[in-house]
Amino acid sequence: MAFDWGEGRPAGSRVPADGFSARLTRRFAVTETRRLGLAVAGRGGVRLWADDALLVDLRTARDVAEVVEIVLAPGDHRLTAEYHDTAGAAALSIQEQILSYVPTPTPRPAAVPPSPTPTAQRRFDILLPSVHRGATR
Repeated sequence: MAFDWGEGRPAGSRVPADGFSARLTRRFAVTETRRLGLAVAGRGGVRLWADDALLVDLRTARDVAEVVEIVLAPGDHRLTAEYHDTAGAAALSIQEQILSYVPTPTPRPAAVPPSPTPTAQRRFDILLPSVHRGATR
């Protein structure tokens, strides 16, 4: 995600060219654990959260940059960036790079007990009628 507003204001807005702020949110899901690198750069103040954890807090009026790494577990996630322009050119860039995946084990079906051997089955067939007959007398 990259925005370069230059000396102007965000397109289609009525905010002033200097002194504006923006909040950007991206929601996504991951299916397996992953390590993610985030490179944040801007001309002005930048704060970045992953879910509710503050990762970057660079509140300044000059060019800023920081790289952070996070590990995301399977599930829904949210990246939120806040940007504040003080004066002059305004820009914000957040680059994501997947550094590695940690495969999630695939659930295996429960073990099925082995079927009785033919010999055991024959023995059962022979014993059952005799027990059954004895119970009816």
